[in-house]
Amino acid sequence: MQPCIGGILAKIRPKIRALLRLRHLYSTAAMLNQYKCHIWGLKEYSNGAIIIAPISQLKRLDKVQRWYLHELGLTDRDAFVNHNFAPPSLRRCIGMLRFLHKRVLRKCHPGVMAILPSVRSDVRADCSSKAFHSFGDMDSFQIRLWQRSLFADVHI
Repeated sequence: MQPCIGGILAKIRPKIRALLRLRHLYSTAAMLNQYKCHIWGLKEYSNGAIIIAPISQLKRLDKVQRWYLHELGLTDRDAFVNHNFAPPSLRRCIGMLRFLHKRVLRKCHPGVMAILPSVRSDVRADCSSKAFHSFGDMDSFQIRLWQRSLFADVHI
């Protein structure tokens, strides 16, 4: 995950510096809208892949946005409450939930539908089922990896 996140950071840092050079020309709200337009798309394109990244690596992505807000004189809370500028961790979670919602509505690729099959209405999916019971004998690394994956979100 480190090369993937490093590549994302290499793309967005120069763009952020360029935006910050123009901060004296625009209002704070306009600067946040510029970030939303030019940076969020690059950062969130890989959300499905980096969801399993360690928290220490994801904090590198979060730090870039906090740096931008600091340069504009805003806190995370002010940006979220007053300008609808959500933290990256929240946006990643919402994006994955949106992905799962599209799967439930059958508005996704057939390959995704095959990987994440629906449970029939006559079958009860609970923690005592065979599929979930098999996760109990994984070692701790695999359990942590599974907990950070999309499959854990489906389980929840």
